[in-house]
Amino acid sequence: MMYKMHGNNITHGTYKEKALDKLMTGLKSDDTAYIYHCYNHYMCPIGFERTPVQPIDAYALTETINEFDTWIIIGEISKCYPSFHIKKWEDIVTDIECQFP
Repeated sequence: MMYKMHGNNITHGTYKEKALDKLMTGLKSDDTAYIYHCYNHYMCPIGFERTPVQPIDAYALTETINEFDTWIIIGEISKCYPSFHIKKWEDIVTDIECQFP
């Protein structure tokens, strides 16, 4: 479990920023893989992209940009859906923080 906010095996002390850093580090690694469990559906995060929030920063040096949106590239294993999804990290966090019902 890398990031779980509710139920059994909750990841105490891991917040969304720390989980994102850990995910990006793992996705850059050659020996780490992840499975994203989304309410009876499984997908595999396979990459990420960070884009500047402000349009003016599109051509700035990465070190000078203060605010990014992080997009997670997800490989889909079901033939009922497109092969790839690209979701904002904030949307994934919203999904993870939801509780039944």
